[in-house]
Amino acid sequence: MEKRAKVRRLRRAPKKWPCPKCGALARRFAFRSREAVDAELGRPAILRVKVGLYKARCGCQAVFESFHPELPKGWRFSRTVRDLVVRAVVRDKLSVEDVRQRLREDFLVELSEGCVHNWLAEAGEKNRLGS
Repeated sequence: MEKRAKVRRLRRAPKKWPCPKCGALARRFAFRSREAVDAELGRPAILRVKVGLYKARCGCQAVFESFHPELPKGWRFSRTVRDLVVRAVVRDKLSVEDVRQRLREDFLVELSEGCVHNWLAEAGEKNRLGS
């Protein structure tokens, strides 16, 4: 029997949000829902984030959206999944293929090898910069 996906809902849509280019505050005019693959032990999981859409008054950018730290713009996997991958390689000293197998078996998450390598490179850059 197929297990139902667990949906974790988050929201990040304040009435005003700064313009990404100049920082001037803009008013929210609508909402948008974003989804990503999340990690839940033994069952599929989805992260659903409700963000705000904003119209800039400054003229820098016509329309932009807010973001949640758990799901920055452009990500298809939650921060939880990324952290699991990096910890498995760094702390548990697993190979990339073993990490992919662990996520596939334990969390029902399919990852490409390139995806894992990119996340490890990003984590290495972050540590090098002292963040």
